[in-house]
Amino acid sequence: MTTIKGNLGRDPEFRFTKAGVPVASFSVAHTPRRKNDAGEWEDAGETVWYRVTAWEDLAEAVAEHLTKGSRIEVELTDAGVKDREYVNRDGETKVSRNECTARRITLKDGTVLESGVIRQTAAQINPANDPWATSAPTDVPF
Repeated sequence: MTTIKGNLGRDPEFRFTKAGVPVASFSVAHTPRRKNDAGEWEDAGETVWYRVTAWEDLAEAVAEHLTKGSRIEVELTDAGVKDREYVNRDGETKVSRNECTARRITLKDGTVLESGVIRQTAAQINPANDPWATSAPTDVPF
């Protein structure tokens, strides 16, 4: 199982496909963290952005519960992360981005979002043990 922990870079985009299937897309910023000698969390590498898609009931839950800056853990589908390259609107610049599909999302307060289910868990995330316990970055690449 692959998971991504991080903060939403902006509010999710929610829409319906032509066939009427709900879909939500959002960007998650993941920065590796570690505790320093003083026991404080610090960045341990560069921030990596992931473009995450959620479908059907999960998409509706995402639209209802997530906003810019939300700290979440995303469990991905078996397909994992795909690196997609494309040429942007200027027709010249190649862009690469990490794309994936969510299976389950856990919020900081322990709420679990998954298709057909929204449940509270007993496990609350303790800020002292949460390396992602900082505010969301303000510069979002997409």
